[in-house]
Amino acid sequence: MNLTDYFKNKKIYCVTDIDLDGISSNLLTRLYIKPIAEIYNYTITFDRQMSEFDKEYCNNSDIIIFIDLAPPLEMYQNLIQQGKEVFIFDHHETHYKELSDIVPEDHYFYYIDKCASKIFFDEIMKGRRVSKCAYQYIELVNTYDTWQQQSYLWKDAEKLQDIMYEYINWGDNTLTNNTRNNFFINKQIEKIEKGKHFYFTQYEEKLYLNAKLKKERNLNAAKKSLQIRTDNSGNKYGYFECNAKISIIANLLLKEFPELVYIVGYATFLSTYKNEKNGNISLRTIRDDFAVNTIAELWSGGGHSQASGLELPEKEFNEFKKGMIHLI
Repeated sequence: MNLTDYFKNKKIYCVTDIDLDGISSNLLTRLYIKPIAEIYNYTITFDRQMSEFDKEYCNNSDIIIFIDLAPPLEMYQNLIQQGKEVFIFDHHETHYKELSDIVPEDHYFYYIDKCASKIFFDEIMKGRRVSKCAYQYIELVNTYDTWQQQSYLWKDAEKLQDIMYEYINWGDNTLTNNTRNNFFINKQIEKIEKGKHFYFTQYEEKLYLNAKLKKERNLNAAKKSLQIRTDNSGNKYGYFECNAKISIIANLLLKEFPELVYIVGYATFLSTYKNEKNGNISLRTIRDDFAVNTIAELWSGGGHSQASGLELPEKEFNEFKKGMIHLI
């Protein structure tokens, strides 16, 4: 199936995640789907239960595209009953286990060795001339999201992640998830459309230096808040809080405290700036013999074996923060 031809002149609604991989997926749909679609709408969301899914956009669409996330089973079934055609580009095992038996193979593009934006990029560019600048950008995203720390691209991949978060005005609660990321997305699109090679601007280099200082502050805050606990299964784990940079901080702590089987982190900006009461927490491990997605799935979360997330209701979250309950 040539996806470019298939999506041409269709009414399309795209839903993506809100991390670097998800934002880059949205960027790609603006580059390659919006110009050929009759109608193009999008939603950027972190909510796996799809509370931000836009019913009006859905009703006005023929095709719903999910990238770097997937609809819950009941939602997928409802979309099919409404006569919608659903495409999924994803690399999360939890989603795949739930949906793979009912989604047609030519509508579910799933690989565990590539991030979702690279999966989408590789499929949409089949039979087309590939922009070198776009290719280099997606390789950086893929390097970061699949955590290839030994790659020669890792330094620039981590820089891209830091720059993305520095572009975002987290303190402005009037911004929606759809608009919060526009400055970063539009700047990268401009570079991809005009540049022969992907590069960082002088302004972005300044953003990166600022991000490095923030990372140091977050690491110090995480160490001060770190609690080392033992769960009900006898695993030693850590819980920490800091404002942001959860993934990187978690991996730094796991390397510094090798006795920890896994670690749980909470980004305090969610409560400080977004006034969220529930706990959207991240789970990380660097061990090959332990999978944190099995823990996340117990709480209706999910993700990868070494990096997953879940949302705890307010009561359970407060109890977990105090060490009154464990995740397993």
